[in-house]
Order: sequence, then structure tokens, then C-alpha cells
Amino acid sequence: MPRPARRVKTGGMKARSALLAAVAFFVPALAHAGASDWHEMTGGKLRLVTERTADSDGVLRGALEIRLDEGWKTYWQEPGESGVAPQISLHEAASAASVALRFPAPQRFDDGASQWAGYDGDVTLPIIVSGLADIEAPLGVDIFLGVCETICVPVQTTLTATPSDDIGPLDEAGIGRAFANLPGEAQNGFEVVGASRKADVLAIEVDLPNGIETADLFLAGHDGLMLAAPEFTPGSSGGIFTARILSTDKDGAVAADYTLVAGDAAVAGTLALP
Repeated sequence: MPRPARRVKTGGMKARSALLAAVAFFVPALAHAGASDWHEMTGGKLRLVTERTADSDGVLRGALEIRLDEGWKTYWQEPGESGVAPQISLHEAASAASVALRFPAPQRFDDGASQWAGYDGDVTLPIIVSGLADIEAPLGVDIFLGVCETICVPVQTTLTATPSDDIGPLDEAGIGRAFANLPGEAQNGFEVVGASRKADVLAIEVDLPNGIETADLFLAGHDGLMLAAPEFTPGSSGGIFTARILSTDKDGAVAADYTLVAGDAAVAGTLALP
């Protein structure tokens, strides 16, 4: 039977509240060979790489490569009450129309007081750049994220690369793998099929592939919605996740992006209550 999504015990993560008091590191990274220099940080390093050309829709693909030292972790797009979600923005607004991160399926960590979603070791976050003004000009992006061991440290830097430069086949392949590792689209037999709300508890029904008896569901709420880590109850063709609503926006709306993980596979979508 395929293995369930991992739960990792990290007792030292209770100190991540120190994130707000930590000192951010800001060091611009210069462009070279189609990729930024590595930005060295407490707990690891990171850099930007991009493909050489945009596709027929004018979209340029790239990746934020994060290399974490042993014992260090970083957050998924929903960081929980005390974490910091990875963020990206254009360093110069005129250089492109927009830039956005994409997120592979995370794993769940447990610090003894709460659970949260993130990554350890090496992780590569795909990047989408739209409306690039000049592929032969340097492209700069501002990065902000948190990395954690027994304490959490905010990291802020500007990474710059020139897309038209040749980064070589290994880095090109790495960008391709990063996009291939993203969760697929929800599909019949592997998806969220319904959601209902009773008071401050959200019940989310899922279908799972045949032979899968356990799964994990990661939720990133819209418009101020925050949800506790869901608990899974298996059923005949899937099961039901229940998640406590920690906060909503002023209208009490419930909508969230989800990543559903079963064994080594993952799909993503959006759920909403009418």
C-alpha cells in the first residue's frame, strides 16, 4: 500500500514565534550564467533560475531553488498562525506584468502544540513570469520567506537573472522537474467532492484512488479564512476531513485552495461553500 503523507515531529518549532523579533537578512544577488548567485542565509541558501524563452502565451517559467541545512524547514503557502508564507514580487514593476510562485505538495509538521505545512531539505518552488518586457534584460525579484530550526528567521533578498543567458541542460531540466512535481488537477475519483459547514467546523468529503486508505489535506483559505489542520475519517470510496474554522473574513465566507495527498500522488483545486 502506498505510504501516507508524512508527519514529522519537530519539538523545537515552538520557538518559531521568535520570527517576529529576528533580524531579516537582505543581500542582493547578482545575475550570472542565466541564474542568480546563491544567496547564503542562516539555515541554507537559495537562488533564482529561469528558462531562456517564454512560451507562445508569453509566459516565462523559472524556479526558486531552496537548499536547507539539516534540521531546517520552510513554510508552504499557508504558514499557520505564526509562520511566514514564501512571497515573491517584481523588483522593478516595469520589467514584467506579474510574477507568482507555485507550490509542490508539502508535508505536515507537528511541534507538539500545533501542526503546520512546509518543507525540509531541498525544495524547488516553480515561478511563473508573465509579460516580460525584455528577455535579454536582467529580471529581478524580491523574495521573503521564513526558515526555521529551533528558532525561525525571516529571509529577505533580491535575486536577479537574465533569462536569455544559457543556464545549461541540468538547470533547464531542474525547472522542468519542478513543474512536473506540482499537484495535478483534481479528477474523478481523486478530488474534493463536497463541503459543508456546521458552526465553526468544516466537513470536506473526498474521493480517493482505489486501494488508498489514508490521505492528507492541506488548505489555504481565501480572504482571511484560516483553518486548523484537518482530521481524516476514512469511508467507502474516500473519506471525510473535518477542520475547525479559526477565523473568517467579515462576511464569514468559506473558500480555500486545497492540495489532497494520497500516497505519492497529489491533486489540487479550490473548494467553496455557497
